Amino acid sequence: MKAQGAMEFVMIFVLLIAALSIAALASMEKTAEINRVMLEIESEKLLDGVAGKINTAFLEGPGFKTKVVFPERISGLSYSITINSNQIILSFDNFEYFKNVLTQNITGNFVKGVNLIENRDGAITIT
Repeated sequence: MKAQGAMEFVMIFVLLIAALSIAALASMEKTAEINRVMLEIESEKLLDGVAGKINTAFLEGPGFKTKVVFPERISGLSYSITINSNQIILSFDNFEYFKNVLTQNITGNFVKGVNLIENRDGAITIT
């Protein structure tokens, strides 16, 4: 009788551990998905802001200046931001986000921290 009770306890314990393991895996998957979506939202927000400032500088004409600030990390990840033709490219280790701007006449490079965007006779310069 004691052996049967111990065996039933072990079976119930194994089932409980299996259920907890499944719940933990599902939770980890949802957490990873939430982190990915948050990174996507933060990246889009940053790109929209930068593109908006470049477009504003282009449309306002010569002499217009504005500042943009880039954080050290986005969602805890290191990144780089570059300009290729009329696209702003936000790069992480495994993926990239793109945003188009109105002009291709852009010189300079973005750095983390404060950047000055200036319209110099129709050309956008970044310092």
